Amino acid sequence: MIPTNITREHVLHAIQEIDISGVPSSREQTKYSLVWNGKLYPPKYTISIANKYANQEELDPSAFSGGDETNPFLNKLDFTVIDISQWKENTLYLKEIYDARATNENLQNIINSKNEVLSKYQPLFSPNHIPQLTAEEFSEFLDFKNNKHWSNLQRQKGILTQDMERLKSALFILVDESLPVRERLDKIRPKNEPSMVQGIGEAISTAVLHIIGPDKYGVWNSTSREGLKKAGFYPILKKGATFGEQYRAINEVLIVISRELNVDLWTLDALWFDYVTSQGDDNEVEGKDAIEEDTPFSKKIILDAIAIADTIVKIGLADKKLSQSPDAKVNQEKYNSTIKPLLLEFRQRYGNTPNIILKGLLEEYAHKNHLLDEFEIQNFHFVGQKVNPYVWAAITPIDALDRKSRITFSTQLYVSIKPSSLEFGFSYGEKVKNEDPRVEIFRSNGFLQKNLLDILNSYPHIQIFERTAEKSDINVTPRFFQGDFKTWTNECFIVENISKENLPDDVKPRLFKTFNTLLSIFKFTTYANEKERLERFLQNKPTAEKIFEKANKNNDSIENKKQVILYGPPGTGKTYSSVIKAHEIIFGNKDDNITYRLLQEKLRKQQKSTIDLSQLTWIQAIILAFDEINKEKVQVDEIKNSKIIQDFISYKNSQYISNTIWALLQAESKLDSITVKLKNKSGREYFDKDTDSNWYLTEKGKEFQRNLIDDLKAHPETSDSQFSFITFHQSFSYEDFVEGIRPELNNADESSIVYRVKDGIFKEICKKALKDPGNNYVLVIDEINRGNISKIFGELITLLEDNKRIGEREEIIVRLPYSNESFGVPGNVYIIGTMNSTDKSIALVDIALRRRFHFERLKVDYELIQNNDAKTFLHELNSIICALKNADYEIGHYYFMHIPVEDTGNQALKQVFSNQILPLLEEYFFNDWEALATILGRDAITIETKKKFVWDEDSGKFEEETGDYDKIHGRCLKSLDSVFESAMNNLVTKKSTQERNP
Repeated sequence: MIPTNITREHVLHAIQEIDISGVPSSREQTKYSLVWNGKLYPPKYTISIANKYANQEELDPSAFSGGDETNPFLNKLDFTVIDISQWKENTLYLKEIYDARATNENLQNIINSKNEVLSKYQPLFSPNHIPQLTAEEFSEFLDFKNNKHWSNLQRQKGILTQDMERLKSALFILVDESLPVRERLDKIRPKNEPSMVQGIGEAISTAVLHIIGPDKYGVWNSTSREGLKKAGFYPILKKGATFGEQYRAINEVLIVISRELNVDLWTLDALWFDYVTSQGDDNEVEGKDAIEEDTPFSKKIILDAIAIADTIVKIGLADKKLSQSPDAKVNQEKYNSTIKPLLLEFRQRYGNTPNIILKGLLEEYAHKNHLLDEFEIQNFHFVGQKVNPYVWAAITPIDALDRKSRITFSTQLYVSIKPSSLEFGFSYGEKVKNEDPRVEIFRSNGFLQKNLLDILNSYPHIQIFERTAEKSDINVTPRFFQGDFKTWTNECFIVENISKENLPDDVKPRLFKTFNTLLSIFKFTTYANEKERLERFLQNKPTAEKIFEKANKNNDSIENKKQVILYGPPGTGKTYSSVIKAHEIIFGNKDDNITYRLLQEKLRKQQKSTIDLSQLTWIQAIILAFDEINKEKVQVDEIKNSKIIQDFISYKNSQYISNTIWALLQAESKLDSITVKLKNKSGREYFDKDTDSNWYLTEKGKEFQRNLIDDLKAHPETSDSQFSFITFHQSFSYEDFVEGIRPELNNADESSIVYRVKDGIFKEICKKALKDPGNNYVLVIDEINRGNISKIFGELITLLEDNKRIGEREEIIVRLPYSNESFGVPGNVYIIGTMNSTDKSIALVDIALRRRFHFERLKVDYELIQNNDAKTFLHELNSIICALKNADYEIGHYYFMHIPVEDTGNQALKQVFSNQILPLLEEYFFNDWEALATILGRDAITIETKKKFVWDEDSGKFEEETGDYDKIHGRCLKSLDSVFESAMNNLVTKKSTQERNP
């Protein structure tokens, strides 16, 4: 065992002695090495010598073990240890890449650009210039064409430069050579806290370090990380190592490798790309921060990747090995001369290689669908242990066993670019056995079967495919499937396969839609052999069927921003559509026949056992706490700590729980109580207490408790529903929406008024949603533009953004002004607003709100009108309105939908016109008689000649003027019958005549 009193200083003394005396041949390292100051030292021998400085004698090597004992010990003392079992082989391979640089134009260009880049950007990151650094200068550095070295940094420029003052502060710390590099990095990316600047990951921060200190700081990015791992040189890190501690160790390894190769750190960083691609991987995006920006995935990218896969097949490299095979040299020459240039060209054009683009695409999808806590992304390059005729990436479960080939043991949502097509969907890893529960569940679970059949019927482009006999993940063929799940096997795939000739322009949304459709199948089958996870997946759901219904919901717009505004002219069904959309969000399926009342009834039936705590009074909550505790006598602390009170107080903003409970128990106690001496009691006499301060229910209290419980069971509150509906108006305020001070009766003395902080409707729904993460909550705001939006939403404008919600990486929690509570918006809260386009131009809506809402225009749907005359009437009417004003002033179909097909004498149409349409037209075209005549016809307007009167001095009154004068004309509408007849002639009869006589 290693003595615990050996310190870091003792080890440093041992290293100094080894530098002077050397290492005996019998004690040289074979498996691990301690890395220090660009050199390698044998860990066991170093500790043996260190013991001499700590305990006056060299430690016998048989007294302790290497590896499992020495490595953690040295890690604890902040020393770096690496595995050197492949040191000679892999450093030699890196040296060969360097020596062959003359034949590798791309590598040679990078190496030769060192002085140009350093001379240009070292002054940029000097402490003297950083205070004047501009966003344009920093963005320029991030671009590959300028830094000549790092192709992915530019993806972060939008995030990094949005707050230049914070960026400059972080950069100033980063280049401060008075601090150890570990401290600098831990300051800008502290452990368990947000970074000083979003997006400043390892690749960008260490690239800046390398620019200012090219001889001291190597670059830590995805390429160098993968290179170190594949070479076996990745440092053994202590558990919980900080960002700075990790880099310190990695940098020490990079320095020792550069010295071994006799190259500078700039050149070593350039070598990693060729080393990694030849080993079967490639450069990737800048950490998880890159997920924030949409991954480029276009038809052109796919076609270029397909061309590479097709070339691999045509030149005979498919499934061939580049090493350790009889024809390895020939294969390597083919790869270097044909495929590698294609990959380099692809990378230069699109910023990355195909497999990393696929990985970034799935990271984006997984991030948007909150999968990264339980799932990870795996990917394959064209070159692995052999040359693959495809590239591939998949979302797979995180495997606690961390098998090297764990992907082959997993279910997966995958995407693959093949020699002639793009393929994506659900599959099993090739080592998932046929008897595995994840396979068997298709043969036994009716809900799963129904869901898959519904998908196949609704989405004909999704098919069942089957792996071929070669067991290749990529060679799958269509299977004739007729719903016989008895034949389901581990070779079955549920995928969409699109040939290169049929690739759509909007391929990314199509892929994401297919993934959304198959997501519940993927999750359900993944959890099939893990009972606890499966139960968590299904908790709070009445049936598995409800889970699967959610797979088919249309969430393109509302899921992206979680709030939508439905806008359009009057009568286009905005309110009606908002209820349908709310049903879709809550239940996962669309019901065109749902109404407000039916939705409330459906939710009420689902939540019969739910108590709406937000609507309880303090007295009711305390009475229910007695029932929960189920003891005859209780203490105040027991009431306070009961679950119902703890849940209840989250709605009440009460800071003095015990005092409130104690005061109410006294106020509602028996009038003749000998233990409660309060003078002003309510007289309801629900409680009393004994001499030991144990409270109990009186007979009146027990009766009240029984009645309350019976009432809650018989009439569950609907306000705790997942659906709430409000209408904004001119006096609607922040206090109504979020929180405000409101008067209410004093619980202890109902004759007096107290002022309390009361939650607004949006705060209430957020609290409910936070406690029920398994369900979605919807708030419909009718006439959203009629309120003062900026004042109503207040600080919530920022919190509404999807990536700012609770649980997201950019989560924002604010302190509310009245209650001083912390508040955030849960991810399962949705807002649907409606807006009449004639009430207020959408251009006038607060720009901050517009940016956070998806706007969806509802158009007039003439097909919903059954009566032909009504349909023609409305169509012609809207044509004229659009010509005179614009489409915002059209009249919707809703007014005409209930006119029967057979409308004798057009009486129903006449009533709709008189009561609803004509008032709108008079409002639209107030005092514009020419416009009204154009719409309704000239026969609808009466033109009057009015008499002119003048004052007569002699008679002392107004007299009719005689003689010549300009006659005064007045205009008005004729009787309703005449106006309707004229309108019908102008809009319907004339149209019919034109159609008969074109």
